[in-house]
Amino acid sequence: MKRFFIAALALIALAAASVSAQNLLDNDAYKKALQLRDQAQAAIAAGNYSQATQLSGQAEDYAKQALQIAQQLALAYRATNWLGLAKDRVAFASTLNAATRFPNAWTTAQAQLSTAQSDYDSKDYPNSITASQAVLAALQSLPASSQNGILPAEYTVRLLPEDRDSFWNIAKYPFVYGDPLKWPELYQANKQVLQDPNNPNLIQPGMVFTIPSINGEPRSGMWQPTGVAANDASPQIQLQSGTLPAQYTVRLLSEDRDSFWNIAKYPFVYGDPLKWPVLYRANKQVLQDPNNPNLIQPGMVFTIPSVNGETRSGMWQPPESSGK
Repeated sequence: MKRFFIAALALIALAAASVSAQNLLDNDAYKKALQLRDQAQAAIAAGNYSQATQLSGQAEDYAKQALQIAQQLALAYRATNWLGLAKDRVAFASTLNAATRFPNAWTTAQAQLSTAQSDYDSKDYPNSITASQAVLAALQSLPASSQNGILPAEYTVRLLPEDRDSFWNIAKYPFVYGDPLKWPELYQANKQVLQDPNNPNLIQPGMVFTIPSINGEPRSGMWQPTGVAANDASPQIQLQSGTLPAQYTVRLLSEDRDSFWNIAKYPFVYGDPLKWPVLYRANKQVLQDPNNPNLIQPGMVFTIPSVNGETRSGMWQPPESSGK
């Protein structure tokens, strides 16, 4: 009985190699198996062999349950990674206007991604992995870059609401390396940009990272998110007077609240939300909490610094206003 119990625990340890140690320790069945094992060993030491046999049998049952849970965790971990890669690839394909340029591949990828997500939600991890892999296969022949066929040499860290930028996530983007495991390449090339060079987790929106070439691929320019024109040095909309504004009053909007991100995105400001740190640094003293860029209120007046030598003057007025 003890021999089979030890073998079961060895299988659990093997399955644990596919998941984190913390996940295994969170496995209640595994904890119970270890508890019963210790009790069985204590019973043997006390000479109570009948009780030891009973406890060992119970421990073996819990060990088998723990193995099943660990295997499911391993599958879930793999499915999560594959689904993430599939979503990233579809998102990248959308920047290529794949729906129009590659309709067959796009349709197949969309259908497989829907299947992968549905199977994942229902915890059918093997089929979810298969569908995610089918997404990547459908889109594998797409161009490597969405910007004139050239991969970018720089990337500006973004403030993302769903999944924050990190070296891991940035390396995963198809226009970077398409492989999160290559994150140390980015980290080593950009340590000097970090506030704490020894902490790769402490990166902030607005930081500009160099993307080193690792396979001889040519790289040039800054990556531009969808909807932001490359090399757009100046906004496209000006005031009635023909000059860009030097000040902006925070508004109370019904649909999408004003924020540094949204304000920087306005064409008469910078036309680029990634330039929000420029606004923030210029107006920290106006905030109630200078260390919290999210705490802005209607009525606050912000200065709009010139970033490309453009001339700025006066206060921006909404189209329906008649201010000077």
